[in-house]
Amino acid sequence: GCQVGVEVLDTDSKAVTLSPNHILLVLYSITDHSSFMTASTIIQNTTMMDTGQVILLGNKLDLNHLREVSPSEGFLLSSSHNISFHEISVAENPGQLDKLVNSAIHQM
Repeated sequence: GCQVGVEVLDTDSKAVTLSPNHILLVLYSITDHSSFMTASTIIQNTTMMDTGQVILLGNKLDLNHLREVSPSEGFLLSSSHNISFHEISVAENPGQLDKLVNSAIHQM
């Protein structure tokens, strides 16, 4: 394989400009509607070269019984910006996040 540099930003700047070959993972908690609203703002204010650069991730699928954000809300947000959307549980299946990131890198 090849080595890829990764920079992790925990941001509340709500505005991101992506350079070519950059990928932005926008995570929110399905148990916290305010985190979804922040994710929505970040996506709306992101300048991207290609919609394939951004992936919307609803996390904490293992806490589905505490869900505040429906899958359809995530799907509608991603569809309106033509970006990828997935719901995951990093706690139960961290390998799923690895697969999504690796797939995004290979598509760049």
